Amino acid sequence: MGSSIPRTAYATNDPQGGRRFCQPTPPPLMMITENTTMSRASKVTLALTSLGTAGIVYFVHWSQEQEKAQMHKGVERDMEKQRIRMERQADFEMQKALEEEYRKLQKVSPSTDTQGSSG
Repeated sequence: MGSSIPRTAYATNDPQGGRRFCQPTPPPLMMITENTTMSRASKVTLALTSLGTAGIVYFVHWSQEQEKAQMHKGVERDMEKQRIRMERQADFEMQKALEEEYRKLQKVSPSTDTQGSSG
């Protein structure tokens, strides 16, 4: 598929009385299968960069999964803390209600004991 068309612009006579510069048409593209032998260094470089890229993509995916798992654990801890807080609040409210009920049933008067009368 060799073509001997020069790659520089050339002048033609213009019918209107001047010179016109034209670009040559490029030769047709070679098929990829023709003359595509790679050197050993090129093959090694391609293989190493491909492996490196695959490794980086895997590491980023793994890292994102780890971060997602840690964030989910944080949500679970927060939910557990909220559950404990709600239980404590419920216990507090129940104790407060019991105290009010006991105060209604029993009249508590201040102590009349003096501090020095123990004995």
